[in-house]
Amino acid sequence: MELEELLRQMGGSDQLQVDIPCKLLLSLEGVESNLHASLVGMETSKYLIISTPQIDTRVRGKFQPGVPMVVKYLHGGSIFAFQSTVLSTVNKPFNLTFSTFPKIVSRHELRKADRAECYLTAALQLGDANLAGSIIDISTGGCRFVCKKKASAKVPQLAVDAEFEIYFKLGAATSAQKVRGVVRNIINERGMVAVGIEFHEINPEQNFALSRFVRESLNIVELKERLRRLG
Repeated sequence: MELEELLRQMGGSDQLQVDIPCKLLLSLEGVESNLHASLVGMETSKYLIISTPQIDTRVRGKFQPGVPMVVKYLHGGSIFAFQSTVLSTVNKPFNLTFSTFPKIVSRHELRKADRAECYLTAALQLGDANLAGSIIDISTGGCRFVCKKKASAKVPQLAVDAEFEIYFKLGAATSAQKVRGVVRNIINERGMVAVGIEFHEINPEQNFALSRFVRESLNIVELKERLRRLG
């Protein structure tokens, strides 16, 4: 298969590093949105057992035996991807899908050190309270959220180790991201509050989106610096 050959050329491995159960992101040709599923079992070198994703009737016809799919998942701080083919599906006693065991698996390290400066409108939700502000830098592991001090005073739960949900968009044409996070540090200065946030429970799709955004932002900074030196 073309994808397997590409992964092999990029230094992919034939070893599947994964814990069971494991959340998966499935991409099917002709289906715009990714499908969410879980790896619930396998027999090494033979087949995988996946919880059949909940799909509507329009997509169900594309999720049939013989259909190839790209599978992505997180493990040990890395994103793994491989190609698999649907073998069969069963609905009793549970909705399960059997697919081919991967021949080659790619691995992408998530480097927390890659952090890009930005300005993204964002909001924190702590219980029933919302706190509007902005993200001024971001990475795949977390971000720096800032807001006016007078607004933060309305949210007494805003403290180190507080858990919450943060909403933001990585671009005008992208959908809003909803990520769980925890407060790691708080700085009060000049009427503003800066909150260091560590992301929790982000899925592979969000990781890819964040990685792409950070990489593109850093590339723009590098290009501007080169132009400045030439100027």
